[in-house]
Amino acid sequence: MNEDAQGTNHIVCYLDLLGYTHLVKDHADDLEKIRGIQRVFEGAVGMIDGFKTMPEKFSTFEEHRKLAHRISLRISSDSTIFSMPLLGLSRLRSEIDIETNTFAYLSGFLDKISMFCLFVTGKLAHLYRGGIAIGQHYEDALNNNPGYQFIFSKAMVEAYEIERSATYPRIVFGEGVDANFKKMLTEAGYLFLDPTDNKLCLDIYGRLDATKEGAQKVLREICEGIPKAIRYYRHNHPQEFFDRMRSKYEWWIACHNLRTKELGFPADIQINAQI
Repeated sequence: MNEDAQGTNHIVCYLDLLGYTHLVKDHADDLEKIRGIQRVFEGAVGMIDGFKTMPEKFSTFEEHRKLAHRISLRISSDSTIFSMPLLGLSRLRSEIDIETNTFAYLSGFLDKISMFCLFVTGKLAHLYRGGIAIGQHYEDALNNNPGYQFIFSKAMVEAYEIERSATYPRIVFGEGVDANFKKMLTEAGYLFLDPTDNKLCLDIYGRLDATKEGAQKVLREICEGIPKAIRYYRHNHPQEFFDRMRSKYEWWIACHNLRTKELGFPADIQINAQI
């Protein structure tokens, strides 16, 4: 039995890639397109797995390695599930206290989700909507075969329900996190309060460094891809569906332009709202 499969408290993130159903219908016979999408997810997963083998020349190697090995990632069609146990966490550094250690794991978990979402959105121009919950989560391999997973999870059900009610392409935080941790995560740039309805959400832009070439590259990919995606929906789908998708993209564009400006990114990393 997996040592993390004891039904203990986990933090779970359920993500839905918006528009994926139509992506499948539109390209079901295009093997080159399908393999291209597969390569995108392989790149996203590889980015997360890369932390497990980060060269020891980096001072934070041991911390990233421990974090990455605690995170479970499952992808099935348009659904992606991140999970991580919150009990029995090894010390990332011997000198830090338990509260700081838990915060480091939570923030690291949220960092990986943000990286994953930005990478996939940059490559596919599809947006994620999600929910994050904390609670009971049991996960184990059937017959000791990691290819067959049994999951029984109250946290995953709650994360799914949060995602379904999130409306906009955002990742909404549930109620199961200690208020002190929420405050710390917000002050550190991991969460923000959406003024639309006062829901606490993951700020996937919050930890980006405007001076880093890698961050600028990802955001430029998003700037180029999203207008193309909107034009594709306009010309290839019924008006009702296009209007529904456009409203989601417009919400994203407003957030993207606001956050990139606040974070000091170059002016060309803005998306024209009049698409």
